[in-house]
Amino acid sequence: MGKKSNLNLDSGKVLKFIVQNFKVLFLISAVAFIASIVVSFKIQPKFKSVAIIFPASADYKSWFGLQDEVDQLMQVFNSSDIKDEMIRKFDLYRHYHVDSSSKYAKSNINNIYNDLVSISRTRYMSIKVEVLDADPVIAARIANELALYCDSFMNIFQLEKAGKNAVLYEEQVKERMSFMSTLADSLNYLGVNKGISNVENQAKEYTKAYNEAVISGNEKARNAFELKLKELGKYSGTYQLQSEQIKYESENLAKLRTNLYDAKSQLTQGNPYFYKFVVEHAKISDKKDSPKRLLIVLLSTLSAFLFTFMVLVLKKNISNTFKE
Repeated sequence: MGKKSNLNLDSGKVLKFIVQNFKVLFLISAVAFIASIVVSFKIQPKFKSVAIIFPASADYKSWFGLQDEVDQLMQVFNSSDIKDEMIRKFDLYRHYHVDSSSKYAKSNINNIYNDLVSISRTRYMSIKVEVLDADPVIAARIANELALYCDSFMNIFQLEKAGKNAVLYEEQVKERMSFMSTLADSLNYLGVNKGISNVENQAKEYTKAYNEAVISGNEKARNAFELKLKELGKYSGTYQLQSEQIKYESENLAKLRTNLYDAKSQLTQGNPYFYKFVVEHAKISDKKDSPKRLLIVLLSTLSAFLFTFMVLVLKKNISNTFKE
């Protein structure tokens, strides 16, 4: 058998290999250790503030909303309008040292915002707003302002929607009323010119009178009621159809008027609606959240050690291959 070219990495040989290369492994790990300490202390510490929010329920029987309300509120929190408002309100271009006149200023500030502001749903159907910032006061203010502005944004949206709905419902009410007026004129024509006002009752009365005329032998009366029955049969379908349409349109008109009233009420109401409950307001943190210096140092040192170890193993394998 030929000499093995690969290092057999069982525990004994690994330890032996580490001892043989201890100086190199120690030196590089020590350099990584010191460098990671220096770098970790140069990273600006950040503080986290958290607000917990439950959406209000659209169902008056329940306090807190469920899936649909959570989804709606998540979309609001992640909307560009709210993001732009937070950037404007807290002058985040200046705060994060982004030149607002630069070519990619908008993209840069949005990337910073997305890195530092996190909106997520919890398993309890609530929404968690987390804000990281070097200034703990700013972090808490942004988190609480996001929770507060959500209602303002939703009310602005609802007012715009109510305004559009009011115009739409008003047009539909006018159209329905015009159509009902046409139907009423048609029924009025049948009543005035054809004497048809209640098909069912008139059919009973004419049939009774016709039968009496036949029994009594009154030919003239019989012919007269026969004509009335024929005419009633001729126009009864139209009368019934238009009567049913008027009934149906009346119900629709009542609904449209209710919707119109609600839309106009939203436009004139003085009290805004609340779309969420803040169950935990963001507080000013007195303890930094990042960087985790110990974790940075440990991971960096371990990574340097392992990388050096693998390079030395590879170097040894290559050397053994050429010796063969």
